Amino acid sequence: MLSRLGDLLFYTIAEGQERIPIHKFTTALKATGLQTSDPRLRDCMSQMRRMVRETSSGGLLDRDLFRKCVRRNIVLLTQAFRKKFVIPDFEEFTSHVDRIFEDAKELTGGKVAAYIPQLAKSNPDLWGVSLCTVDGQRHSVGHTKIPFCLQSCVKPLTYAISISTLGTDYVHKFVGKEPSGLRYNKLSLNEEGIPHNPMVNAGAIVVSSLIKVSATLAFWKMDCNKAEKFDFVLQYLNKMAGNEYMGFSNATFQSEKETGDRNYAIGYYLKEKKCFPKGVDMMAALDLYFQKHQGNLLKDQDVKNIALHLRAQHSGPHRTLTSASSPQLCSVEVTCESGSVMAATLANGGICPITGESVLSAEAVRNTLSLMHSCGMYDLSGQFAFHVSASGPAIHLP
Repeated sequence: MLSRLGDLLFYTIAEGQERIPIHKFTTALKATGLQTSDPRLRDCMSQMRRMVRETSSGGLLDRDLFRKCVRRNIVLLTQAFRKKFVIPDFEEFTSHVDRIFEDAKELTGGKVAAYIPQLAKSNPDLWGVSLCTVDGQRHSVGHTKIPFCLQSCVKPLTYAISISTLGTDYVHKFVGKEPSGLRYNKLSLNEEGIPHNPMVNAGAIVVSSLIKVSATLAFWKMDCNKAEKFDFVLQYLNKMAGNEYMGFSNATFQSEKETGDRNYAIGYYLKEKKCFPKGVDMMAALDLYFQKHQGNLLKDQDVKNIALHLRAQHSGPHRTLTSASSPQLCSVEVTCESGSVMAATLANGGICPITGESVLSAEAVRNTLSLMHSCGMYDLSGQFAFHVSASGPAIHLP
């Protein structure tokens, strides 16, 4: 069966020729939306490069050589060339994206964010668009390889990580699910005495304080240091991005710490209202380091035992994680391209499209997308839902 699929694929690309130039195959591949750098095609592309080196074919593949190269990826390639992906005619679709990109390029209104001095230095002329579908089809145009900080875009990601590792019931003991109707940085709690949702600053700070619990479970310790906490989140983000670019802007981190008075105020307000889990050294997370460290996974019973221990702890007065997501996690860098893979992982139910790895639980994705829709635009979330999300014809591609 696989041999027949290989022959069918060969003749589809060869168009009557007995041998296929490798560049013809890669060109046809890109037309489907797949890239030669796709991790799923690593074996196929390495086989082709080896064939070129070891044979006198001059970069031409006959049917037998072709079958040897594609055999381990034949199902994926057959889907691509038979137009069974979520966007069947990818070239037509991307032509519309490119046109929209060029039209939007003429829009020069707005201002560079200046609430953090380092952000005010950003180049306002940079403009790029990247997309990644749930099948791993990729397209980029413009300045898509230049790193930028996630800033508040990290809020739904840390929330998703917390839900994946701790579950909905535990996380929502500390943060609500409703829009606040207020500015994102208000010192405000809901009627239950907890932040309104994970997207406003108060909610994001509380959710970030749960990272200690998640990281401690992951690293099989009764406590974990700052580097391990940061590494725990970064490993998740890397997996969401399919191991593509992930960096850190120390300049932005330091700049934000120095000008984070509002977040410090929110942190102390949350501390006064006893919004944080007991036994969590929250202030320490302000200076999370950003080094790599591999931890060991726990057995189910170990996780239960440590979780019970953590929840029973009462280790002195509370100290706030005043800006855990805001100084350090917000300073994590991505590019348009790696960011598009992260978005596609959410769109794909928590499974990274280009690696096939299950990164987030279905529960976490459902919760995150729901709260992004209802709360993700802060006090303008209702307007956004009304004018954009519910108006299909207004955003329909011609």
